[in-house]
Amino acid sequence: MEAPVIAQIYKLRWQIETFFKTFKHRMNGAHLYTNQAEGVTRQVLLSLIAYAFMELIRVIGAPEQTIQRVLQLFRLYADAEPCDFREALEGKKTRTSKGRRKKPKIGRPRKHPLVPKAKRIVVVF
Repeated sequence: MEAPVIAQIYKLRWQIETFFKTFKHRMNGAHLYTNQAEGVTRQVLLSLIAYAFMELIRVIGAPEQTIQRVLQLFRLYADAEPCDFREALEGKKTRTSKGRRKKPKIGRPRKHPLVPKAKRIVVVF
């Protein structure tokens, strides 16, 4: 085989690898239920349909939400009424925390405060 043909095959293989990485990460396809070509095709297609459905719900219902959050809420409200899911999807975050912060040190002040060292200046002629 010639080098351009091999390069094209490698390029196509790399696209397949990146697709499966995205499939495993975004569409929860980390576990293939079968090794047969037809079964893998079905699983990939069903996952793509589910992903497209979640993306459609996200775009129409709550564009500011992430796809992972929409899927999380969908799973959480699967047995509830659709209006409850919609309210949760449109709802605002209830957390007011600003995250972890460094706690102030408790105790007496230092006996000898820290004094910065003098800086040296080097002059070159």
